Amino acid sequence: MTYTKPPLTYEEQADLLLGRGMVADRALLIERLQQVSYYRLSGYWYPFRRFDPSRRQRLDDFVPGTDFETIWNRYVFDRRLRLILLDAIERIEVAVRSRLAYLHAREFGPFAYATDANTLPGCSGPQRATFLQNVQAEVNRSKDTFIDPNFPDDTCGGVY
Repeated sequence: MTYTKPPLTYEEQADLLLGRGMVADRALLIERLQQVSYYRLSGYWYPFRRFDPSRRQRLDDFVPGTDFETIWNRYVFDRRLRLILLDAIERIEVAVRSRLAYLHAREFGPFAYATDANTLPGCSGPQRATFLQNVQAEVNRSKDTFIDPNFPDDTCGGVY
């Protein structure tokens, strides 16, 4: 497949959108296209493209009165929502992992994953060997003193 559309400068992209009926300050539109990109923003202006019911498809030009500021506000809202959701997901992930590590250590001991094959259900044979190799590689790679089992306890007064 050969792609025949030439790449457009930011100025040409802005002129294309303005020529299709988008209402915007050209300088601000160029600035926003530089920040976020034409392609990324196109998903937010898609619903504002005119619809041809006879062909059952969106056209390239915009519904009259389509204001770039409305599109930008939707993009910003979506970005903020995504950050809030990712923050919540990260907190849930850390809480679940923390709880699992706590329960596993309480039940089987702090190094049970490395010393007892029965503490990792479904992890035996080659899977277990690979897991233990990965654990050892991480220990060897890490420069963190808290991961080194030979780190002397008295270096920080026993507090890490």
